[in-house]
Amino acid sequence: LDADIWLRLNAPKLPASNRQGHNDVAAVLLVDRKKLTVTPSFEWKHAELIRQAAQDDRVARIFVHPAIKKSLCNRIWETDRSWLRKVRPWWGHDSHFHVRLRCPAGSTDCENQPIPPAGEGCGTEVESWLADLRKPPKPTKPSKPKPRPPAPVRCQAMLR
Repeated sequence: LDADIWLRLNAPKLPASNRQGHNDVAAVLLVDRKKLTVTPSFEWKHAELIRQAAQDDRVARIFVHPAIKKSLCNRIWETDRSWLRKVRPWWGHDSHFHVRLRCPAGSTDCENQPIPPAGEGCGTEVESWLADLRKPPKPTKPSKPKPRPPAPVRCQAMLR
């Protein structure tokens, strides 16, 4: 159970009928892709939104760009920092964060991820992600697109 949440906090509220596939509202990049740092637009309110989501017991993981993770690690938090363990670096995610929810109790169609590794995921871990981003890309061979598997039956029912 995953969801992407924009870090653009000033986006206009869209009517429900217009939310899916809406392309008139652009994402706002909060990472300088060349410097691999957050932009000055990444503010405390963005960090606080991620922190609050990570502290929710229903959330298993949050994925953010490695530069955002590093910024979260470098901030001085007056509260417990254990929530940083759930916030993991991942490619992309420079204008939004990705939330992975825990499986609902009693669900037979859902498999929880293992708990994140011990620690905050700061320091060496986040630096290794940034180092990988600094490496020149490897040449790739064109590949044929693979057909997308159908959504699970329960998801199809929800979408209908």
